[in-house]
Amino acid sequence: MKKQVKYLIGYASALLEFAKYTERNKFPIKLNFIESTAEYLTPETRQKIEEVFACKVYDRYGNREVGNVAHECPERNGMHIDWQGTYVEIINKGKYHFLGEEFGDIVITSLKNKGMPLIRYYTGDIGKIEYSPCRCGMASPRLFLDGARVLDILYTTDGGMISASPLSLTTRDLYSIKRIQYVQKSPNNLEVNVVTDHENDNNISTTLGARLKKIFGEGMEIQFVFVNEIERELSGKYRLTKRLF
Repeated sequence: MKKQVKYLIGYASALLEFAKYTERNKFPIKLNFIESTAEYLTPETRQKIEEVFACKVYDRYGNREVGNVAHECPERNGMHIDWQGTYVEIINKGKYHFLGEEFGDIVITSLKNKGMPLIRYYTGDIGKIEYSPCRCGMASPRLFLDGARVLDILYTTDGGMISASPLSLTTRDLYSIKRIQYVQKSPNNLEVNVVTDHENDNNISTTLGARLKKIFGEGMEIQFVFVNEIERELSGKYRLTKRLF
């Protein structure tokens, strides 16, 4: 790279694609810093990006309406809230009991926008806040996300709730999967869109199908659709899970 780029900022899925492209073409790119934002950064995605670019990846949380809200420190144990610019609250605690009693809906009040202030803006994201001091020395509250939005929560056949986080673990050893998306069309119907290295991998249908049955229940009807590409949202984000009801 002629420009001697030292850091990257981007969506988690875009950073992962660039990392794979860099590795495949054996580009000698080494960076000092990478910041992931907008999408859920899975442990597997973080690890792959760090391996390719030989540097740490830090997560940042924010939105277009408010701007930057929280950012990881070198300890990477939650994201420090910008308490001087935003006031973050967790409401409806315990609503997502499968995550823990402290998780709830994230609402944000902007302290910076004097022209059009947003008061208790409902983000649609799910998280929790911890107030204990961080090992880095900063005393600001830390925000923890599960990677789920309210509309991304899927349901088991017995009414339980599933977020994107545990689903990301079901494909860890299925290396032929390049990208996957879970679309729940009804309480008993799950469509799994898969992009693989092969046109149709029966092993994926059998192995992953059995794992998903254990999570969602034997009564869940699961269809695997092997596609060439999974479309991004209009925002440019890639969604791991989608619920249509």
